[in-house]
Amino acid sequence: AGYDAFSYSYDEVVLYGKGSINWDATYMFGYQALGELTKIAKPLTRGFYGLSSDKKIYTYYEGCSDGGREGMSQVQRWGDEYDGVIAGAPAFRFAQQQVHHVFPATIEHTMDYYPPPCE
Repeated sequence: AGYDAFSYSYDEVVLYGKGSINWDATYMFGYQALGELTKIAKPLTRGFYGLSSDKKIYTYYEGCSDGGREGMSQVQRWGDEYDGVIAGAPAFRFAQQQVHHVFPATIEHTMDYYPPPCE
């Protein structure tokens, strides 16, 4: 959700010269940007569609995997901005997930058996 909400190449905005990191931009991208963009988008939406100020604008977040993790983070930080969140299969416990990613290759190497590709 956050990646497509506004278009920027991440490395263009978070790296200073000689590869040093712009920590303010990194923090904004990782924690603040989506919540602030949600707050800004509501009056823009109201103006674009010509909605009166008493008309409620409903706001929902939907994401899966890392987007699900981000959705849970958005609720913690910006809960009042959302009317609902669908956080599908949120990606937590990254260290354990990485072990699961290398497990098949480890077994194949240990057994010296590499199954043929599917036909």
